[in-house]
Amino acid sequence: MRTRRVKVEGKSLYHCMSRVIQRQFVLGDGEKEYFCRLMRRCEGFCGVRVVTYAILDNHFHILVEVPMHKPLRGRSLLERMRMLYSAEYMKEVEVRWALWRKLGHEKLVTKDQERY
Repeated sequence: MRTRRVKVEGKSLYHCMSRVIQRQFVLGDGEKEYFCRLMRRCEGFCGVRVVTYAILDNHFHILVEVPMHKPLRGRSLLERMRMLYSAEYMKEVEVRWALWRKLGHEKLVTKDQERY
């Protein structure tokens, strides 16, 4: 896979491409629609911008713009996480972080947040 990128004042552009195993034609309309929804959720979570994309029957191309890295904490992180994870999972995360804070374990919260 290529590792080239184009840098534009504080941003980088990447061309991402992947093929289906054995180049089989397995991506029908339903799979393409699901892929697009998942791609948009990942876009929101990661903070990248999908400039353009093409989903074909056995591979895809995506051009993404990646801004400078800015660590997220607190509410900003939770908002991003909600774009990707289920409400059920998010409730578990918020309860876990609240419990750790109540017990005085802010470092555990920080370490857990860094994973995302």
